[in-house]
Amino acid sequence: MRRRHRHLLVDECSRLQHVGIGGIEAQKRDDRQAGFAQRMGRDNPLFRANLEHTTYDEFWKSRALPPHLQAVRPAVLTVGGWYDAEDPAGPLSLYRAIESTSPGIFNALVMGPWCHG
Repeated sequence: MRRRHRHLLVDECSRLQHVGIGGIEAQKRDDRQAGFAQRMGRDNPLFRANLEHTTYDEFWKSRALPPHLQAVRPAVLTVGGWYDAEDPAGPLSLYRAIESTSPGIFNALVMGPWCHG
C-alpha cells in the first residue's frame, strides 16, 4: 500500500511540475470533464453548450426569459424552491419581471422548501 501511495505522490509531483501549483486543480477538473464527456457522448448539444459557456455570456443572456416578458396578459403562477440547486433566483426574477412589465394582471409566486423538479 505504501508503494501505491508513493507512486501517487510522485505522479502528483510530476504533474505539479508540468502545470504549476495553481494549475493542478484546473488540470484535475479538466480530466474529470473529459472523462464525463466520454460517458455522456460528445454529440450531446446541451452538455457541449454547458462546457463551452461556463460564465453568463451572450449565449446564456440570449436565453434569459425576463427580457421577453412584456405586456403579459394571462394569469401567471411561478413556482420555485428555496433548495433548487439549478437556479433558485430564477423564479424570483421571473416574478419581478412580470410585476414590473405587466401591472394589473394576476401574478403569484409560490416558493417552498423543495429542490428542483
